[in-house]
Order: sequence, then C-alpha cells, then structure tokens
Amino acid sequence: MWLKFIGFTDYFIPHIVSNNPESNLLIRRFKGASRMLWAINFNILFMVVIFYVFEDISSPVPVILIIDVLCIFLGILMMYVFRSLTAPILFTLISTVFLLSYGMVITGGISSPFTFLIISLPIVVLTFGDSRIFVSLCISIAIFLVTIFLAQSIGWIPPEHPETLTKTGQFILLTGALSHSLFGGLVAKQQIKDVQSQLQDEREVAIKESRVDLLTGLLNRRAFVEDAGKIIAREERNNLENKKYNNKLIYLAMIDIDFFKKVNDTYGHSAGDDVLIEVAKSLKGSTREFEVLARLGGEEFVILLECNNPQRAIDAGERIRANVEGLKCTINETNVRVTISIGISSWEVGENLDVLLINADKVLYKAKDSGRNRVVMYYRD
Repeated sequence: MWLKFIGFTDYFIPHIVSNNPESNLLIRRFKGASRMLWAINFNILFMVVIFYVFEDISSPVPVILIIDVLCIFLGILMMYVFRSLTAPILFTLISTVFLLSYGMVITGGISSPFTFLIISLPIVVLTFGDSRIFVSLCISIAIFLVTIFLAQSIGWIPPEHPETLTKTGQFILLTGALSHSLFGGLVAKQQIKDVQSQLQDEREVAIKESRVDLLTGLLNRRAFVEDAGKIIAREERNNLENKKYNNKLIYLAMIDIDFFKKVNDTYGHSAGDDVLIEVAKSLKGSTREFEVLARLGGEEFVILLECNNPQRAIDAGERIRANVEGLKCTINETNVRVTISIGISSWEVGENLDVLLINADKVLYKAKDSGRNRVVMYYRD
C-alpha cells in the first residue's frame, strides 16, 4: 500500500527512459530515486503537521522543513527535465544539508535536534547504492558539523531560538530522523533488490541462451565442449588418484543427417530447419539424462555416451539411427525419408575431447562412404 501511494512519482521518469524497452535497469534506478525522495518528503510533511499541533507556530523549524520539502520536490522535477539522476540527487542533498545546518545554527548549534536529521541522510543514501554520492555527502556533513562546532565553541554563532524547541519538539525531530532512515531507506532498498533480482534473471537467461542452439533447443558446440570436457577431466582425475578405479567407459557418437543439402536445395531452408528440429527431438528421446547431446552446427550432432562395452555403444548408436529412420517428415505434402550416419569413438585415459572428436569424425566419413544410414565404430590399431 505504501509503495502504491508513493508510486505516483513514477510519472517523473523521463519518457525517453520509460519508453525504451532495453533500459529496465535505468528505469528501476529512476524509480528508486524518485520514490526514496518522495518518502522522505512525506515524512517531513508529517513532522511539520505534528510540529504545528504540539509546538509553537512561531518556531522556525517547520518553515525550514517546508522549504526543504520544496527543494526535494524540485529535485524530483529535475530528474524529469534533465533526464539525470546524479545532478538532481546532489541538488536535493546539498540543499537539505544547507537548510538543516542553518536550522542547527539557530536552534542550538551542534546540540540541536536537527543534528539527528542531518546524520540520518547518509543512511538513506547508502541504501540507494551510489558510493560516490554517499562519500560526497559524508564529507560535506562532516565539514558542516565541524564548522558549526568550532564556530559555536568560540561564540561566533550563538543560537537565536534555542527556547523554541521543547522536549516534545526534540522527540519529534528524533523520531523523524529514524523514520527518514526507515521509510526512505526501505523504499530505496526495495528498488535495489528488484534491480538485483532482475539482473540475476537476465544473467541466467543470457548464460542459458549462450549455451543453447536456438533452432533445436539442444546444447550448442560451446556448451558441449564445456560439459563433455568436465566429464572427461573428472574421469582422468579419478584414474590418476586411484589406479584401481574402474573408469566409466565413455564413447562419443558423431551424427550427420544424410543428404541434408539435397533437402535444402529441393524444398528450401525452411524445410531443412523442420528436418533439423524433428531429428533433434528424436535424438533427445533416444538419449539418457546423464548423457550429453548437442548440435555442433549445420546438420551435425554429437552425443557423449556412457556404456559398459563397445558393443553396447554400437547398440545405442543403432537404436538412435533406427529411431530417426522411423521419423515421418512431411514437407509440402510430401513424405521425406530422413536417415543419419553415425561414427563412434571410445575414450581412453590420457585422451582429451579433441581426440575423441577427430576419431569419431574419421569413422563418420567411413559410414557415409560405405552407403550412409549406418553406425561405424572406431577401432585403434
């Protein structure tokens, strides 16, 4: 409810920002800044009302606070006009520090209740997450406080209206300082959390998209190299650490769609994409969850298999080949027969993924040269 009430400040986000679908992060920062400033403004206005109810209306405190409200609202307007965050926030902070410092001078110097308000400002800005503004604000406040303390110590700025603030008034300002940090800080913190959550989601999507072949939904070459490389490195490490380790038998199946160029030339690239999608679905249905399936590029696919012995690997390849051969691909009301050739190579300790790929590619060409639509195993001399 609170956020909905202060949400009207979203109208002060420049149109050039809000109308840009690629500037979500910037929109969030504008929202955080405008909502934080308005939360502080609303808090100050509430304090002014309390002052007029419980304090002497001739007190200079409400007047100073009202002027500060106008300065902060002017800062919100500056965001809209100048399409900037840093300048408006600096303007509102500098004007607030100046006004509160003036209030300290005329209501008690360094012991003024205004001190609570001015010290609460860095806490609010810190939650906004801009370290440069935070450091600048802390330095300026420190300079103001030291200057006021020294001037008060040597009698240069005797308080003009120390009697106008009762204990009630001091309590109001102290409560206001705490609520500054609470409301303004919570609003800014919520916006920061939203930004961080959005960034995390976008980062995860970007990572996923960088690993996925957009046409088939399978892993791409980059993802396959990463995942298969990790599996091989793990098995290599296990063998080195334990000489009696019964290593898993890893096989790599290189797959190529037969006469794919003919499909593209005869029916068009759109039909070729349909064939790739259907073959990918068949391969995925034929692959176990712990095996790594990917599209290397073009009409080439690859699977990292785990089998007990070479014959099991050949049987797996034959099952994959038969499933693809059984596909019913209809293109322009014409049934197109799709087959694949498969070359399989086995991994041995000391070999990396590149060796597996080279060996599998060699026997894949043998499969294609010997008639296609078949599985060929690589055997070492």
